[in-house]
Amino acid sequence: MRTLLVAIEVIPLLAVLAAAQPMMCGTGIIDPGDSEARVLSLCGQPDAARQWTEFVPDGDDINGYITGSQIPMAEWLYRNNPDQFVTKIVFQNGVVRDIGN
Repeated sequence: MRTLLVAIEVIPLLAVLAAAQPMMCGTGIIDPGDSEARVLSLCGQPDAARQWTEFVPDGDDINGYITGSQIPMAEWLYRNNPDQFVTKIVFQNGVVRDIGN
């Protein structure tokens, strides 16, 4: 029973850690929480990029209309050499949110 409880606690933690892998770029390491400026200074211009805005609802106002915030998002793609997979960096409001393939 104790083993089951430990597994239930550890598995979600491993999933979070797998999604938040750092990326080696130039002479530094990019981590979630780094700014776009830091990524640009260490990695240079991305091979491809796109930007969009996400709407996050806050709730209903007094008249029943949904209010919310608009959050700028960006996705930058890097490929260090042709033999590697493309690495995708997702920014939320100018800060690295996710690094993955």
